[in-house]
Amino acid sequence: MKSHTWNKHDCAKVVTSEIGAQEKPEIVDIGKQSIDISFKNMEPKPSTINLINETTGEQIKLDSDWMTLSPPNEGEAVYRLHFYWNGKGGAPLGESTYRFGVISSDTY
Repeated sequence: MKSHTWNKHDCAKVVTSEIGAQEKPEIVDIGKQSIDISFKNMEPKPSTINLINETTGEQIKLDSDWMTLSPPNEGEAVYRLHFYWNGKGGAPLGESTYRFGVISSDTY
């Protein structure tokens, strides 16, 4: 599920898969491989990107235009990317979230 908020008042939620995606996002099998996710082509560039592991509660502020995501040790892990944009003087301009899940298997 994606949600977008701009200028503190205009919010929209965009569901990109089946109904109920908020409760159970799409789970992708990444096998035993790590995957790289790049944000370098995002325009406008977010002021802050946070990765939240909803399975463990861990929160990470990303300091670069890309991240490497390792497969979970057991079962599946659900993540939320939270993007923030600030305007002049640091005033909040907008935010967006994207939820996804990964699972590790012996397939890859």
